[in-house]
Amino acid sequence: MVIAALMQITLATADTHSPGMPVLNETRSPGLAVLCRDMATGTGITDVRIYIDGEFRDVTAGTGGSAIITPISPGEHSVRAVARGYLENISMVRISGESVTTVWMHPAKIVPIGQTGPVEDRIDIVFVPSSTQYDCTKQQTIITDYYTANEDNFRKDVDTILQKNS
Repeated sequence: MVIAALMQITLATADTHSPGMPVLNETRSPGLAVLCRDMATGTGITDVRIYIDGEFRDVTAGTGGSAIITPISPGEHSVRAVARGYLENISMVRISGESVTTVWMHPAKIVPIGQTGPVEDRIDIVFVPSSTQYDCTKQQTIITDYYTANEDNFRKDVDTILQKNS
């Protein structure tokens, strides 16, 4: 089951610094502190790759899961966070000086449905539940939560497909 990613943006200037938040550089050049947190536990996540406007800028470190991006120009920027074991997150943030953004990351969930043969001799196929269906009669896409709201429906249909093709 795929869980929709959520990125919560919290902006604050360095003057309103609170305990636990990284202090931006003392020279007052524009900067962005990125704090990556696990959505379930609230703990900091290390080794998160941070991209600003598509450009790799840093990797989070320490128990706080933080990275300092400097310099960064004022205005709107995309922030992309990627970490092993978590869903990718992309959001927009507006910078008007020194800012802090908190990225709440959802753990990725991959559930093995069937395994046949040794790893060296098989191909892994990933099934992803969709939130749409196609109506051939009306020739249009229809929004539905048949699979995304019910993991049992999704598993049953994938099992049926696997049994027909084995």
